[in-house]
Amino acid sequence: MNYLRSVCGDGFFVSYPQEFFASISNQYFSNTSRTLELGIKRFYDGYHEPLNQFLFFADAFSFGSNKTIFYTLDAEGNIVSENITIGRNSVGHITSLLYNKTLYKFSVDDEGNVLAVDIQDTAFNVSVTFTFYVDEEGYVITNLSINSETELTGGLGAYILSLTAPEDVIVLSATGGELPFNAPPTVGRLDGQIVIVGFISETDGPQLQNLVLVGLRWRLNSTATTELPLETFGLVVVDASSGAEHNVTVSSETLGFMRGDINRDGHVSIADAMFIAQYLAGNRPITGFNLLNAASIKQDENEGEKITIADAMFIAQYLAGLRDEYFNLNQ
Repeated sequence: MNYLRSVCGDGFFVSYPQEFFASISNQYFSNTSRTLELGIKRFYDGYHEPLNQFLFFADAFSFGSNKTIFYTLDAEGNIVSENITIGRNSVGHITSLLYNKTLYKFSVDDEGNVLAVDIQDTAFNVSVTFTFYVDEEGYVITNLSINSETELTGGLGAYILSLTAPEDVIVLSATGGELPFNAPPTVGRLDGQIVIVGFISETDGPQLQNLVLVGLRWRLNSTATTELPLETFGLVVVDASSGAEHNVTVSSETLGFMRGDINRDGHVSIADAMFIAQYLAGNRPITGFNLLNAASIKQDENEGEKITIADAMFIAQYLAGLRDEYFNLNQ
């Protein structure tokens, strides 16, 4: 069960490693899409290696490009090939694959091994927008809203939104969005992702036009030199009336954070401290700031992060060598 080609007995490829590529290639060439389905089925059964092996072959037949080849062998022995679009992360690991109007998304670790799978219907597109602002109490908040031209018969009744983010991107608290999703959702971590789950008790929900689902208060727990990406991985929406689930295709920008980099120029400098001071004095608008980068310098209470003059002071002390890259005082 740890190999795509299970007709070979346990230990076969351990004893004969030279047969691994040739043997599994037979299955890949016979029917690539079925091989993908088999790898995903075994992944959900708790066996992750078959899917990793499939992506190894997909990468091999891509020759380093953004296309790979799917094959089908018909009853007469003819091989039909089709170029398939793949997506990669910043280090080249395959993280998505589009085949037959279905988008397969893979959350992977640093070695390219699959941690989670999300399968989306490309006919149902939803955009996810992140809006950062400072609330009346001074906390930095992110509203997550969705928008789609597709309508659900009974409106939206529930959702599961998954975000890919490093462990150093922390959700401190969550508030509800627009009515009727104004109750705080459930937020947790699973397989390297932030998972947000919300639902309503009504059987007639709102449509997906510019609907705010949740407000989040974050913390960056990284160093002043670490870049932290955040992106939407998957979204499941549920019809409030029928209960039908739709694993939709998500479009969203990939956000990047670096603790202390206020002006988003890629490093922490005295200009970042100056911008905070100017903002607090009312001499510089908030437009163009990375609010979370600013608020996460001096970590406040667990309810959320605020932008204060202490954040500017911590940057100055860091640049003077009095604080380390985590903005802790040097001993």
